[in-house]
Amino acid sequence: MANAEWSHPEKISDNRKLSLFTTDSSKQSNNTYSINVSKSSTVSTSRPRNVRTTSKISVGTRGTTEHPFEENVNVSETASEMSLNPLSAFKTTTIESMKISTDPPQASIALNALQEFSQTFENLKNRSRRLLLSVIKQILPSLVRYSSQVTLSGDCTASIFQILFGLRRLDDWALKLIDASGKVPSGFLHGTVAEFGDYEECHDIMATNNRGKNLFQGQYCAVDVQPFLPRHFEYHVYTTNKTLHEIEEMLAYMYRIKFRLGFCVPSKCGLEDVRRIAEKATEELQLNVTVPWCDAKQPWNWDKVEESVVWFNVFLFSLIVLATVVETAQRYFKHLEMKNYITDSSKQTMYKLLGFFICFSLYTNVRTTLTTKTGKNDLPVVHGMRVFSINWIILGNVYYLLSYNQVGALLKVLDLGKDLGFQLVVQTVFAVDTFFFISGLLVTHITLRKLEKNDGRFNLLKFYIHRYWRLTPAFILVSGIVIVLPVIGSGPIWHEKLDVVAKGCRKNWWTNLLYISNFLKPEDMCLPHGFYLACDMQFFLLSPVIIMTLYRKPFVGKLLLGIGTFGSMLTVALLTPMFNQMPTLLFSISEFNLQNEFQRLIFTMPYTHFAPYCVGMATGYILFVYRQKRICMHPNVVLLGWIIAFACNLALVFGILEWNSGYLPKQATGAVYAGVSRFAWSLGLSWVVVACTSGYG
Repeated sequence: MANAEWSHPEKISDNRKLSLFTTDSSKQSNNTYSINVSKSSTVSTSRPRNVRTTSKISVGTRGTTEHPFEENVNVSETASEMSLNPLSAFKTTTIESMKISTDPPQASIALNALQEFSQTFENLKNRSRRLLLSVIKQILPSLVRYSSQVTLSGDCTASIFQILFGLRRLDDWALKLIDASGKVPSGFLHGTVAEFGDYEECHDIMATNNRGKNLFQGQYCAVDVQPFLPRHFEYHVYTTNKTLHEIEEMLAYMYRIKFRLGFCVPSKCGLEDVRRIAEKATEELQLNVTVPWCDAKQPWNWDKVEESVVWFNVFLFSLIVLATVVETAQRYFKHLEMKNYITDSSKQTMYKLLGFFICFSLYTNVRTTLTTKTGKNDLPVVHGMRVFSINWIILGNVYYLLSYNQVGALLKVLDLGKDLGFQLVVQTVFAVDTFFFISGLLVTHITLRKLEKNDGRFNLLKFYIHRYWRLTPAFILVSGIVIVLPVIGSGPIWHEKLDVVAKGCRKNWWTNLLYISNFLKPEDMCLPHGFYLACDMQFFLLSPVIIMTLYRKPFVGKLLLGIGTFGSMLTVALLTPMFNQMPTLLFSISEFNLQNEFQRLIFTMPYTHFAPYCVGMATGYILFVYRQKRICMHPNVVLLGWIIAFACNLALVFGILEWNSGYLPKQATGAVYAGVSRFAWSLGLSWVVVACTSGYG
């Protein structure tokens, strides 16, 4: 029997027994080695001191001289929740079992290694404690002085001192409060302006005293830091002075960008407490510090509006399920020829009712959406445009909808506008006009064919109801989901991104029912991207006037299209310089108010996109006129047409590289580009459609 002992500074004992049982085949005898290990170690936790823990390591080996020994080691800790690591990276571990293939003498080597590791661990813990005590000793007088200068609630003050005592004891929860808080990020001088900390770790913290009583939970607070800035200035969009533009851009970035830190504080401290602490901490630096919000983990709390939305979504989901079941049953019974069991009159009534449910059937909708079959009058080129345009929009929104706090190395981002390829991202606006062009094309082409089939008869009410019924349920469903999204999710920027949109949906959801949301301010819209559906519906309401005129009096119809196109171009060209607006979204202009005004006055308004819609209608009329005969063109004309179309559209996208590099246009140039660009883009698309449908694609 061998005994080994080591001691540690404080009085918590840890007894370990290592038993080695071996069987030697040559001597058929059993050998038992027992090593008792008694150690005293320092442990600081929230539990009472002098807790005795026992670990047992038993190693049993059986084998012959021809095979290596197989040893089973089992360690069980009888005391739980004992933390020895000041960084909480290691905890007392329960090792259920491990197998070691070695000779019995090497067990003592493993034990010595374990002993050496434990000693090193104890030394690290003690050094960390001494360092923390030194830091606390230095900051405690300042903390007491600040606490007398800052008016905090009694609970918040008590919580702060409880954190200091927890740090002194190296409690897990106190260390996690520090660990979950943000620090100055790497790359700060390169434009990284946020360190969110660990949101989830902060929310999972529960502070306890040495008797196990809950004191408070972790609360995540967002702290924004900015220098004090002068009041807003007038931004010169059309200045030719590059130095002035760079100064204005620098100020615009300083107004827009705030250094964001996420701090984990006690839940007993209210928002006003945290604001006072932050202001006092940065008082000598003369910084503008704000605390926009704090939140702690709480159970879901639904209000009446959110409950109504949830039940409405449940109703729609149930309707979809019911419709799918009904359609499946209908297809099954039809397969069994149930007509023999149902009278003709009752079957007709039943199928009329089924028609309503089929609209919501998952089977039919998925099958229709995913089908690759094309009809006789289908336009395959339009499908290609849709795929290209929707991916283009996604690409652009990935950049435009990002918060500056989510991006690192902003100084590098500033150079993106000078990159030729990045102009595709900046000019995503043309993808939106592509969809307006397609919409005008299809409504004209399809309606003219129906007029021809029905000898000019046209049911206007059915025309409107079909469109409204097709778009509105999904539109309202998504609007309702947005209202409940802030409740069912969380994160360091979750509420900042969604609360504005959710607030707009709570207040102005009815504007989506009437398709007039584009006439509201961007910050008041329910679903900002819903402006497209609003504009498209407004164009759809006007389209029968033009389509019927094109069918019955083609010259008057063409005149109406020309007036609509020219009126749209002229309106945008006049409004752009009148209200000091950008000719298009420019990466080199980051002034927040100016971008909002561009969205409100130009981009979301129907008069801006009516020209592409009219060009689409004209293209649909051309395809209708030449529906039974092929448009014949000389090869040179075809080649010239493709060259002009590509050159025109590429110039519109990449020709503003100089503007995005900081060299802004003159006011007259900007006005012309704003008025003509969307019309010219649509002409290029019109050529692609006509050429491809005529066999020249």
